[in-house]
Formats: sequence, structure tokens, C-alpha cells
Amino acid sequence: MSSAFDTDTLIADAAVLAGGDILALEPVARGGNNRLFRLRTADGNAYALKTYLPALAGERDRLGAECASLAFLQDAGERRIPRFLNAAPEKNLALFDWVSGDEVSEISEADIDETVSFSASLKQVAARAAARALPLAAEACLSADELIRQVKRRYERLSEVSADHGELEQYLQSDFKPVFDDRTASAEAVYEALGWSMSDITPWTLLTLSPSDFGFHNALRQREGLVFLDFEYFGWDDPVKLVADFLLHPGMSLSDRQRRRFIDGTEAVFEDDPDFRMRLCQLYPLYALRWAMIVLNEFLPEKWRRREFAGHDVERESAQRRQLEKAKRFLALAISANEGGVLYDA
Repeated sequence: MSSAFDTDTLIADAAVLAGGDILALEPVARGGNNRLFRLRTADGNAYALKTYLPALAGERDRLGAECASLAFLQDAGERRIPRFLNAAPEKNLALFDWVSGDEVSEISEADIDETVSFSASLKQVAARAAARALPLAAEACLSADELIRQVKRRYERLSEVSADHGELEQYLQSDFKPVFDDRTASAEAVYEALGWSMSDITPWTLLTLSPSDFGFHNALRQREGLVFLDFEYFGWDDPVKLVADFLLHPGMSLSDRQRRRFIDGTEAVFEDDPDFRMRLCQLYPLYALRWAMIVLNEFLPEKWRRREFAGHDVERESAQRRQLEKAKRFLALAISANEGGVLYDA
């Protein structure tokens, strides 16, 4: 266990949250931003204790967002989530039921259907009055302009550190920027032709609740089905972002058949949005470019603050090389995307 933690103090705090003596406290290798421990108490129960890195000024309150989101979903009757039990925000700790299960290493059609079903449940519970108190999802994109702003902000931040990384600087200036400019102009032209504005905000009635970091990388398989994990980023968002991020997430790889099944399923879920498919087609390349910027976080010093807190012993330069290769693959996706083939060939 990292020296950043006082084990005795952590056990004492865990005992208060769990309401019983702690027999074992075991660190678990899961997640890149916080620390997770498995607790066993004297009464034979197992719990998950999550320790959150204190938020800096302007940062998202991940503990508050996760606890509020899970409490809301529990109250709404959702069972495919960890059960939130207790929290000590002043100590940056939260307690959940321990979720046992297997990693989703091989994706089946039933797994795709489960994610569609979960998406449908989130849309349904979004109609509850209590849902209005929930925050926006982390980096929600309620308009095309907001998506573009996010990509630009990430590009500018990476540009600030790129002078010390020749390959990164080359990628940003010579490879990424021309494609980003081209795809932005293309989306603007289509929006204009349709009589839309890039600044148009998706109406509240068409928004959904989204885990934001949604995919099989954040799920465990149980005999009864999947359990979905990690709700630090949960909140309101455009369903187009939920679907695009699921399709693009670097933590998993979907076949064309699986992509088709997920898109068709979620299009039925969000059938009240007549422009859903068109917006997804037009914005998908820009979401791919957004992911190209996200995977380059390993070049940012603030990212390593979280890595070190989470106890990850990773060699920085090799991690940066790997992420740069991922960014190049996302760039290739954005280049090859088009209205007819971005999703799948009909």
C-alpha cells in the first residue's frame, strides 16, 4: 500500500462507515484515478471502499457525483449497479457493496443488448422529478459548438507542453490540426444546409442520463447479467455523446456486427429524437478527434498526479508512446468517417 495512506487511520475510518470491525483491507487494482479497497468485516460481509483524490479548485466533485448518482438509481429500482452505502466526504471516502464478477473479456450479443437495456433504463428514470437535481455529466456536450470547444481546449493544453515532446508537437500541428479544421468545416456545412446551428442546444426533453465513461471496461459479468461500475462522471448529456463514446472508447473493441446492434438498439431507445442518427453521423468524426486528445492526457503533469495517487507504477515515456499511437488511430477514424460509412454500411 502506498505510503500516502495511513493504514490504521483508513481501517478506523472504514470501520465507522461499515459499522463494524474490519478483518481485512485489501487494495484492488482497478481504475486509474482513485484507489479501491476490498473490506471484510467481522460479520462476514464484503464491501468496496473507494478513496478519492481531493478535487482541486474547479474540478468535478467525483465523490459527490458518484454517491448522488448511485443513490438516485437505487431509489429508482436499478439493480445493475453497485449499492451505495455510506460516505465521509470530509475524508474523501465512500463505501459500497462489493461486486463480484468476471471481466467482460469476450463480448456477446447478449452483452450488447444489456448495454442497450441499461441505456433505456437511464432514459426512463431521467423522467423522475428527482433526476433534475443531478448534475450534467462530466464534459457534457449539449451542442456541436461545445464539442468543438472541448477539442480546442484539449489541443491548446497539449500544445503548451508539446515543446518538450517532438513527436507530440509534430502530431498536433501537422497531423491533427488539418483534420480537425476539415471535419469542423464539414459539420458546419451540413448543419447550415439542414438549417441547423452549431450552437443549438439539445432540448432538455431529449437529454438522457449517462455514465459518461460507459462500456464493458466498466462492467463485471455475473450469472444474472452485467453490473455497471464507475459513476463519477454520471449526469445529464446528449444521447449522441453516450452512443459515440461507447463506440469509440479505447478500453474495448467492438466488431462491426456489435456496433450495428448497439446503434440500432439505441436508435430505438431514443426514437423520440428525430435528428438522432443525423447528428451522430455528423459529430462522430469530431468525437473521434476528441478521443484523440483525451488519450494524450499522459503528456499532462496533472494526469500523473492522479496516476500516482491511484498507485499506478507506469513508466511515463513508454506510456506516452503508446498513447500517441492510439491518438493516431483515432485520427485515422476521423479521416475515414463519412455519412454513409461512419456507423456501418446499411
